[in-house]
Amino acid sequence: MDKISFMLEYLLVTGYVNCASGKNHEPRLAMYSELDKIPAKGMNSEYKLDNGWIVERNGNSGPVLHVTPIPNALFKKHQEVKIPEEIFEDIAQGERDVKNLFKKHKLHKIIIDEAAVEVRSSITLTNTQTKFYGRGFIATQERDQYFLEYQLARQGGGSRKFEITSGIYEDARTGKYSTSDLFKKYNLYHLDGPENDVR
Repeated sequence: MDKISFMLEYLLVTGYVNCASGKNHEPRLAMYSELDKIPAKGMNSEYKLDNGWIVERNGNSGPVLHVTPIPNALFKKHQEVKIPEEIFEDIAQGERDVKNLFKKHKLHKIIIDEAAVEVRSSITLTNTQTKFYGRGFIATQERDQYFLEYQLARQGGGSRKFEITSGIYEDARTGKYSTSDLFKKYNLYHLDGPENDVR
């Protein structure tokens, strides 16, 4: 829908167009009360969140969140993150509190996942018969033992590595699972302890 069609529809729906009798229509449909708040695809729009991050949509491209570094937080670099339409619509309707967006839409996970993709795409990783680079983990075979290693999300970084079965190793190599998926599927939480930190 182009901008003119959008405005005409808005005017007709809200009753701001004169009918043949010369009288204004009454505003008719309450369900359209938010129509003016959500820009149609193809229109440019920009919103500023309470922490200073900018969310924008240019033309028909998908909405993008511009992440800027926040001192003493997980977000330490500039990022441009594509976000789902439902988050953009929530922001367009007035939600500007980043904490609420984190809770309601898991926005922080989207940002962190996008950062992981950027890191992986900037480094060429080659899978071999004994090493597989998965989504957030490395599965390795060392002689007759199998291991899962993953980065820790804590200040100072580091990684954790522990032994797994050959079945988990083969499943990890399919590429269908993230680290958290493997933890859930095989209940590996008891192995997620500091005694398995790589030193």
